[in-house]
Amino acid sequence: MKHYQWSRLLRLPFLEPLKWEKGGAHGQVAKVKIHPQHQAWKTPSSSSAQTSCFAVKKFIAQDTQGVANFNMERAALLRFSKQNSGHKHLIKLLLSYQIEDRLYMIFPWAHGNLAEFWKRYPSKPSGRDALWLIQQCFGLSDGLSKVHGYNQRLPRYGHEEDMADMDVANRGRHGDIKPENILFFLGPESDRGHLVVSDFTLMRFHSEDTINKTAANMVGFSTAYCPPEVQHGSDIYVDQKYDIWTLGCVYLEFITWYLLGYDAIRGRSFKTSSGDILQSFQTMRRNDHGGSDDKYFSHVPGLLPKVKTSVDTDAT
Repeated sequence: MKHYQWSRLLRLPFLEPLKWEKGGAHGQVAKVKIHPQHQAWKTPSSSSAQTSCFAVKKFIAQDTQGVANFNMERAALLRFSKQNSGHKHLIKLLLSYQIEDRLYMIFPWAHGNLAEFWKRYPSKPSGRDALWLIQQCFGLSDGLSKVHGYNQRLPRYGHEEDMADMDVANRGRHGDIKPENILFFLGPESDRGHLVVSDFTLMRFHSEDTINKTAANMVGFSTAYCPPEVQHGSDIYVDQKYDIWTLGCVYLEFITWYLLGYDAIRGRSFKTSSGDILQSFQTMRRNDHGGSDDKYFSHVPGLLPKVKTSVDTDAT
């Protein structure tokens, strides 16, 4: 995919001014409609270029590290944005461009992230919703399996020479799986839509020989969902199991939403069907072992990290 460099005098075919309303550590995002004569993309939410909306991500690239972040995320996205290499549950890069020293990417516009979905849509425990939840959890794990490199086909017997054409650095690690980095797209397939893993900023790719050689203190992470090995710093190396832990945390919250609703995940408390008021899952984790954070494990210096009692209780 070509990266375009345009003059600041060039008028882009956006139908309204960009409003940078959403942002993160590495950039800001704006919603835009693009004139249909200048694009023919079909998004998960619409099969027509006339009605599609898009997300323009502007990167904070004020130094060499910011440019490096852009290049690494773009390289990771390109692996899953080509015609025959994509996955329904992985975000797709549509275009990247540059105006002077400002860097941009264009994606399909999502209706929100998974945390916003939980808050916006009440759970409806039923056979239909249970099937949808299972399908989405399977899709997310299958997409992550593609990132991890386990979906890459090996050469047929007798054609081992084709190994030379395979990318040896095909073992990926997303590095920041959390509800805020899982987007939902509403569409004709389901009234619940479908979920997509996004934000490849921290994604890194390794060969089979180096996938287990990244020091834990060199990995960016979100505090609530980080695995126990981050407590040990440079003495411990992380691998793809890092993503399995964080995805498992998301699944546990997903099932909690399905059974009990949003307040049971992130509110201070929630009301049960019998009228009792109980602490939310997040509040229980914060109170567990006298701690103040909402990690899924506790750690006492000198001892091995341990899954919090509230997590064991919620999981059972």
